[in-house]
Amino acid sequence: MIRRLVFASVLLLLAFPVLAAEPSAGGGCQLPNLTGLTADQIALAALEAGFMIDSAPTPAAVPPCPVTFHCNSIANCGAGTACTVTSLGACCQPATGPKLCCISGSITVTTCPCRCTANPCAIQCINSNELNWHC
Repeated sequence: MIRRLVFASVLLLLAFPVLAAEPSAGGGCQLPNLTGLTADQIALAALEAGFMIDSAPTPAAVPPCPVTFHCNSIANCGAGTACTVTSLGACCQPATGPKLCCISGSITVTTCPCRCTANPCAIQCINSNELNWHC
């Protein structure tokens, strides 16, 4: 228990500059886009979002973690309302870092098609989906 507390404290100190620079980088029970984060930063963001870190070897059955995407990252684009919600399972494996598991329940993935909110609207908008995931 003490080892985990020390590990979490070290992760917090290492990731504080990233979290301070980007308010959406964790917390609120929703994971940020993990792309470009170090393994330590991914672990911290997961802990902040209510996930459990599992450093045991990953069996082949554990799916990769989804990649968070927000439609409003494209000009004149927003999330539509015809969303789907799927269950990914209890754990997933990010591209780098430890396996992430829900403390209880399973990982929920919400996908909504992107829609144009004004003109001009980029073709990437209508070909993209808003994707968020949490425990």
